[in-house]
Amino acid sequence: MYGPIGFIFFGQRPDPETGWAARNWNHLRCFLFLLTPQIEYVHSGTVRYGGLIQLGLATGTLATFSGSLRYTFPTRRPKLQPFVEGALGLAISSFGNNVGVHLMMAGGLDYDVTPDFTIGTTFRFNFAPPVDSFFVSWPIAVGRLRF
Repeated sequence: MYGPIGFIFFGQRPDPETGWAARNWNHLRCFLFLLTPQIEYVHSGTVRYGGLIQLGLATGTLATFSGSLRYTFPTRRPKLQPFVEGALGLAISSFGNNVGVHLMMAGGLDYDVTPDFTIGTTFRFNFAPPVDSFFVSWPIAVGRLRF
């Protein structure tokens, strides 16, 4: 799966006094380029597992390397495939040269254009200590080729 256009939004930890997380917008960053190669093994019609890399490039670099598990919900319209996905792996950030654990939860929708080609979008919630908080990555346009 490749997402040639996407965004990563960074949040920050909640302020201990107020409890609000986004009171200082200087901590929010947006990557206009997000590359997310993913290879999956189709275990059954609804379960897939494999590896996922997320690479965001801007004034700094953020990379995650994770093992992923995806569940596709059966629908009455076989061309539409809503799914949830989870991943566990490693995150590396050039913002302070940090490395740590990466945990991701996601949801999305794929549409089968042909039996071998799918387009879709995925919205991912990522938790990683290297960025001192969480971030959301959104590969807007995703193409998936089955072989």
